[in-house]
Amino acid sequence: MKSQVKRTVYMIVIAVMLFSASMAIPLIYHSKAREYFQGAAFGFMLAGIISIVILLLDMIKKNKA
Repeated sequence: MKSQVKRTVYMIVIAVMLFSASMAIPLIYHSKAREYFQGAAFGFMLAGIISIVILLLDMIKKNKA
């Protein structure tokens, strides 16, 4: 369970870093690479959110049993 939480936090942190880089670095902001950075950030954030939902469902199932 600890490794799943750690992996989820890492995915969300990577997503925030990628999105921040795509908005803060002028070279990336004014190029085609911005779309790729934001797409990757969206993918990591979506994976993090799905992971959080799965963790919560596992906790609910464990508490019922």
